[in-house]
Amino acid sequence: MNFITVTLEGNQIVADGLRLTVPEGTLKVLREKGYDGKKLIFGIRPEDINTEPAFLETFPDSVVHATISVSELLGSESHLYCQVGDSEFIARVDARDYSETGAGIDLGFDLNKAHFFDFETEKTVY
Repeated sequence: MNFITVTLEGNQIVADGLRLTVPEGTLKVLREKGYDGKKLIFGIRPEDINTEPAFLETFPDSVVHATISVSELLGSESHLYCQVGDSEFIARVDARDYSETGAGIDLGFDLNKAHFFDFETEKTVY
């Protein structure tokens, strides 16, 4: 799982170069638990990061432009080691979405499958 330190600002999670809109149900829980304006650890699995054009068009507030640090072609899939600002993460995508190291790529985060943890205790929040 990818772990990124973020701050909840309004209806978005924010880190250096990363700004993603949180789904309403998740946002309600995070606010009720007092995390508005506070640091959280955002967790997302590599397979929940998309390159599918339909996803990118449908959820534009969940898309970031990343730089590929390392690209591994693994048969039917590729692992893309990406960076956005200070945040590094891995995306598991279809082999057809293989890109060269140093290339830029648009990636969509499926925030309905995201996990959130307390920054200090690392206990599950959502």
